[in-house]
Amino acid sequence: MHVALFPNLLSRVRPVFEIVAVARTHFGRLPLAVASCGDQLIVEMTLERVGIRTLFDHVVAIGTVCRGKPAPDLFLAASERLGVAPETCHVYEDSDEGLEAASRAGMSALDVREVPGLTR
Repeated sequence: MHVALFPNLLSRVRPVFEIVAVARTHFGRLPLAVASCGDQLIVEMTLERVGIRTLFDHVVAIGTVCRGKPAPDLFLAASERLGVAPETCHVYEDSDEGLEAASRAGMSALDVREVPGLTR
């Protein structure tokens, strides 16, 4: 999606409540990051729109690494910025490529598409 078009669509963005709850639960207890294949500005705007940007210590977007998912680069960059070992990270992911990237990074992962009652 072209970044210039996104502000017009921002009002349609809805939170995934169960994932927001996970972020709120761990905020201040564990370091948190978002690792996304999206454009940095769009990811930041989306997090702001749903009111959770401040819960995350870092946002790592595709422009900061050479390879996107399924390469592990985004997740490894996030763990490096957080100052934690990859094997101690847990990923909440909504794509097959992201699940593969988490595995390649040595991180555990939960496929949020399989969470019962997930509200999108």
